[in-house]
Amino acid sequence: MRRLRSLALLSTAIVVLHATGAAAATPTTVDALAATVSGSAISVAGSVTFGNQDPIELVNDGCGDAPGGAAATALGLDHEKLLISQPNGGANNLLFTIDLCGLTGGGIPEGIQYNWDIQVNGGSGAGGSNWSIKTMRSRASATTNLDPYAATYTCVPSTGGYSCTENVRLTAVYDEATSQIRITVPFTAIGASPGALIEAWPRATNPFWIGPSASGATTLTNIFDTSGHDEYRVPAKTASLGIAPAGTPESGVSFSTTATISGSSFSGVLAKPDAGEYDVWAKACFGTSNCATRSVAVTVA
Repeated sequence: MRRLRSLALLSTAIVVLHATGAAAATPTTVDALAATVSGSAISVAGSVTFGNQDPIELVNDGCGDAPGGAAATALGLDHEKLLISQPNGGANNLLFTIDLCGLTGGGIPEGIQYNWDIQVNGGSGAGGSNWSIKTMRSRASATTNLDPYAATYTCVPSTGGYSCTENVRLTAVYDEATSQIRITVPFTAIGASPGALIEAWPRATNPFWIGPSASGATTLTNIFDTSGHDEYRVPAKTASLGIAPAGTPESGVSFSTTATISGSSFSGVLAKPDAGEYDVWAKACFGTSNCATRSVAVTVA
């Protein structure tokens, strides 16, 4: 962790955000599988329920490093972890979680913002995109008071730092009980897709920071707490097929044929082997580790 300067604003408002609690990861399941021998090929079809993903810890910053001691920690000025997950494999949303060291009263409105800068697929210079995700416990405006407030921002260089413009409003929930801020971020809000790489964007030295703000739109130099973080890969849905002599264990099967996925269904074609008894296999994965397999017996004449 890297702290910028202390700030004598402990009495100002604080922002904390938290979305609904993340459920434990559910496993992917291959629910049905059928194989039909026809001519020189074996047609394969099946159905799959893709699971979800537990939060992936990107950094552990520890507690007790923010100016202000226990009072600052209790108010939410000290963060411990940053995490990202996809809690529903059937929905194109990511959950950005800020794990705080404390959050008395659910956060103080308006005066403090949480800023998380990211780049997707290498950032704009590599054909990707750059975003600032900002949140406040509440944000007043001429027409309404948003409680809580969160949005993606487009930030461009300007005199003395960056000028940031609100792009897409996000859903956020503050949770005093767990001292967390969770922000639901649709893929479309950050130009992401399955398999996309999300990295820290160090536009202001440290991509994550907690600091004072009247508007939630400016880049600041007086900060309570900061950190960087590791990269995150958005889970991709995949399905592959294989065939092996009857009785071959899964470890001996080569899943070398890619299946086409459409919603909860998948299909593909395997070359017909010599006459004999075989098992046709399907493997479906959400990401790299949440995988399931299923086999069905076929007779090749």
